[in-house]
Amino acid sequence: MDDLSASLKKCQRDLDTAMRDKKVLLEKEEHYGKEISKIDSLRFELKARDDLICDLRASEDKLHADLAAKTDELLKLQSQFDELSRECCKIRDEYHFFQENAEQQYCAMLEDKCKQIEAMSVRLAQLESYPGQTLSADGALCARCAEKNAEPVDDCAEGHALYEYLPTALREFVEKSDSDEVKAAVEEMRNTCVPNH
Repeated sequence: MDDLSASLKKCQRDLDTAMRDKKVLLEKEEHYGKEISKIDSLRFELKARDDLICDLRASEDKLHADLAAKTDELLKLQSQFDELSRECCKIRDEYHFFQENAEQQYCAMLEDKCKQIEAMSVRLAQLESYPGQTLSADGALCARCAEKNAEPVDDCAEGHALYEYLPTALREFVEKSDSDEVKAAVEEMRNTCVPNH
């Protein structure tokens, strides 16, 4: 009986020890379960960050490619701008050269026309000096009008103002002139009549 009682007590102690060990193991299991959950959460977060890093790297590569393309485009535009600037300067120089030459040509043409007008005015003055005679534009006596040399000249009743015989382009040009000499010549031509032949 004593042996059985001792064995029973020993078994009871072993059972208590086993129960305590089981409780400790269960507590450890619960703790490890929580730690595993944390690790799984950290792994998921780490994977999400890795994916984000990959996306950011892809975006960075795309930005580098876009920057390189924009740089090339900018260089091309700069080259085109420089070429257009040179072309613009060339056109501006050509325009100034043309403007100066055109102005000289107009002045020369105007001077020539003024000389012609002055010569015509001198010839027409002959008409006023000889009442009853009519002279043509070249100063010659009009054959038909010579027969009527007894008739007085009646201003522009049967003729046109000398100004009307000027080319349209020349009239437009002299009308825009600010020169007093040109204005006086224009006024004289408007008041000078050339008879019809």
